[in-house]
Amino acid sequence: MSRLANIQNKKKESNPLKDWYYSVPAKDLSEARNLIVEGCQINLYTFYAWLRGKNQVPLSQQRTINIIAGKKVFDVPELMTLADISNS
Repeated sequence: MSRLANIQNKKKESNPLKDWYYSVPAKDLSEARNLIVEGCQINLYTFYAWLRGKNQVPLSQQRTINIIAGKKVFDVPELMTLADISNS
């Protein structure tokens, strides 16, 4: 596969964190970033690696980001409760 084809394929991949983060008003970007860094207990390097798509956001952190964002940024399954497990 050519280098151009690789670049075009990468553009097709979605990055929900990047899509949401850049939809936040510019004046609130640093606050959103800081909330994610603190809430996910990560450093800025990891945050920007997630934002650029270099590293995948772990499932547990996807849930945390959804809570911080106040909307469904990532399509993750809801956590099961003990009642759900006993009913299965």
